[in-house]
Amino acid sequence: MEEFQDRSGQALGARTRRELAAITSDLPASDTPAAQDSVVELRGTSSSLKRTGRWIVPRKLVLHQHKGSAELDFTQAQISHPVTGIELDVSGGSVEIRLPDGASASTDGIEATRSSIEDHRNNPPPSGHPHFVITGTIQRGSLELRGPRPRPFRKG
Repeated sequence: MEEFQDRSGQALGARTRRELAAITSDLPASDTPAAQDSVVELRGTSSSLKRTGRWIVPRKLVLHQHKGSAELDFTQAQISHPVTGIELDVSGGSVEIRLPDGASASTDGIEATRSSIEDHRNNPPPSGHPHFVITGTIQRGSLELRGPRPRPFRKG
């Protein structure tokens, strides 16, 4: 309890990230499955699946989508590893993947049948961080890669 009170007081008084890092530098790293080597499966049939905003990205994401749409937005997500695998099993549906600035993606491992795969980003980097390796199958569907959503113009 004494250590908790000590650290809490120091954390409340911290004004910079460096001061916070010094308070927690001796603590063990997170062992949460989503932050480590986990595989997360998303399933949808005739429905819409979304992952947007702040979310923890697993090392591998498997998407089973049939006759529906899926949106995976990585622009604000917490990605703690250099390569993220995305395995697609899409039939009669659409998938939109939003990548953060500087991210790269490989779609070479996708088998497409009567489908389209399009990268709408301007000048996507051939290699970047993080890197997404997209594999699997798309039948009678589409995959679109996009960058972050444009920010609205604000006056002032």
